Order: sequence, then structure tokens, then C-alpha cells
Amino acid sequence: MKAAVSWISRGAIWLVTGAIALAATSAHAHEFLLKPDRFTFKKGETVYIHAMASHVFMVSEEMEPLDTVEAKVRRGKTITPLKLTENAKGLQLETSFSPTADAPVLLFGRRFDDVVCATTRGMRDGTRKELEAKGLIVKSCTRYEKFTKVWLNTRVADKNFAELVGQKLEIIPLADPAFAKVGDEMQFKVLYDGKPLSTAAWATYDGFSKRENTYAYYTEADAQGVLNVKITAPGVWMVRVAHAMKAGGGDVETVETRAVAMFEVR
Repeated sequence: MKAAVSWISRGAIWLVTGAIALAATSAHAHEFLLKPDRFTFKKGETVYIHAMASHVFMVSEEMEPLDTVEAKVRRGKTITPLKLTENAKGLQLETSFSPTADAPVLLFGRRFDDVVCATTRGMRDGTRKELEAKGLIVKSCTRYEKFTKVWLNTRVADKNFAELVGQKLEIIPLADPAFAKVGDEMQFKVLYDGKPLSTAAWATYDGFSKRENTYAYYTEADAQGVLNVKITAPGVWMVRVAHAMKAGGGDVETVETRAVAMFEVR
């Protein structure tokens, strides 16, 4: 089944729980999210950004290491790096920016060097060397690289909404998120190393469930990397894809890349 979704009776969306999600990829690694405190703002206002590691969407469950996360904003053609700081109490990294105009903004980021290993005592964060030094027997390890894109201030059309930012695994909307509304079937294109990727995709919105790895929607991209997501409720939505490959040697067996796209539906 390509670019389609299955339904329960009477149009209710298919609840894709962790059991199904785990069939495609490891559930131990958290999703990497950049969540702003607001999605609409005016020139000069301060927008606070929270870098989250999450299984429950969208609540941060642990603080990512500061030196493994990058965050940037794109305003028009200008890209500005953001400086992150630790908030141990809030289990997250934080940053902020002040828009210089009442115009659309793209927030995007990367989480790298996230290694998770299967051991005889269960899943553990850390490299093979680090875990073996603790006396654990390591069976296999996966290195994760995660990307996030967030469309902000979309009250007006954004002529740059579909421009690439060069992420290894990248999600591109085929229609401006500024005009997304309940009842729409939004289309996205998935690229891996710049080429279309046919892969599974999950989507949900903030507050849909407090259960781990629980999504509101499941679909699959077609051979051109195009997938469809039915918008069933207002709120902050996220679309998530992943791609795993065997490692070419070293201390890990698998390299998995993940990407999340976030936008607000009013």
C-alpha cells in the first residue's frame, strides 16, 4: 500500500501504537523535537525554543547532551545559528530568538552521535566501549542522527516554504503549511541524500496521547517519496520518518536517520 492510510469504521483515524512503530525501527531512541513556546509572533517579540528528547509527544523526557545538538533559524534567505543552554530541571535544552519582521520563519535542527546498544541487560544509551567498561555484554549498537524542521509565523504565505536546508533525511511540504486546515490531506516529499525515499511515516498532534510512541496516523510514501497526511484536528502537528542502513564497519551495526516536520493547524 503506497501513500494511503487505513481506517477503522466510520472515518475514525487509525491509532498506530508503539507495537507497530517498533516493527520498523527501534523505539528506545527518543524523537528529537524543537518546540517553540508559540507558533505565531510579531516583530521584536522573543520566541523561546525547547530542544526535546521525547517518546510522549510533545513532552521532553531527557536532556540531550549540549554538544550533540544544533539549532538554526531561516528568515528569508538568511540562516542564523542559535546558541543552546541547558535546563536540567526542565529536561531540555533551550534557546530563543527575536524576529526582525512579521514574516514566516523556518526553525531547523540536528541531533547527532546518539548511540543506543542492545545488551544482555536490556537497551542502554552509550557506545560499545563505554558500556563494556561498565561490565555489560553488548550484542549490537545503533547510531542515530535526527533532524527537525518547524514552520513558524505562517499567517501569511511563505514563498520559501519548500526550499531545502540540506538535511540528510529531509521532509518537504508540497503545499504551504500556512494554509493547512482540518479536513485537508497534506502532501509531503521525503528525500534521503537528495533522492526520493519510499518509506513508512507516522503523524500525530500535540496532546493526542500520553502513551509512549503513540501516533494518530500511519501512511507510506510512494516511489517518488510522496506521502499524504489527513489533518483531523487543530493543533501542533508532527510528521515523522526514518531510514536505517547497515553500518560500514566500526563499533555500530546499524545507522538510523530520523526526521520530523512540525507545523501548526489553526
